Amino acid sequence: MFCPRCGTRLFSWRNTRPVVGVALACFDDPNAFRPTEHIWTSARIGWVSLDDGLPQFPENPA
Repeated sequence: MFCPRCGTRLFSWRNTRPVVGVALACFDDPNAFRPTEHIWTSARIGWVSLDDGLPQFPENPA
């Protein structure tokens, strides 16, 4: 789903799994939420360092 005013992606969902993704920019305070895992690390930009100890998945977690 995209914002009708600016075109920003607001959220997405999967037809194959009960998963919904919500863009942090949708919230008044995006710092209110902490990540619990990193997904699609196979597409990570080379200079991004993911050394916070959270679970990492090359694609979607099983």
